[in-house]
Amino acid sequence: MSPDLVASIFPIMFMIVACVIVPAALYFRQRAAELQYWKMIHGTRKSPFPESWMRRNSYLLRGLVWLVVGIGISILFVVMYRVEQDPGLLAMATLGSIPAGVGVAHLVVHRLQPKPAPPKTSNQS
Repeated sequence: MSPDLVASIFPIMFMIVACVIVPAALYFRQRAAELQYWKMIHGTRKSPFPESWMRRNSYLLRGLVWLVVGIGISILFVVMYRVEQDPGLLAMATLGSIPAGVGVAHLVVHRLQPKPAPPKTSNQS
C-alpha cells in the first residue's frame, strides 16, 4: 500500500466510526435505559440505588469521560505536531480544551452537589 492511500483511508475510517458506530452505540444504550425505566415504572424491577445517588454519580462519569476525550484530542494534535512540525497543529490542539472544559464543568457540578443521606436500614430484633 502506498503512503498516500493509507493517509487518505485514515480520515475515511474515522468518519465511518464517528457517523455510524457511535450513533448506533448511543441508540442501543438509550434503548437499554428506556427498558430499565419501564421495568421500574411497572414494578418488575426496583432500582437498587436512591435516585439522588444515581443523578450525582452520572455527573462524575460524564465529567471524567469528557475530560479524558479533551485531553486525548490535545495529545493527538501535539504528537502530530512533534512528527510534522506544522505550527497549525498546535493551534488544533487547543480544540481539546472544549470537551475538557465540559468535563471540568461536570466534575465541578458533581463536587458542589450535596451528598445524599445514607439509606436507612431497619433492624428489627
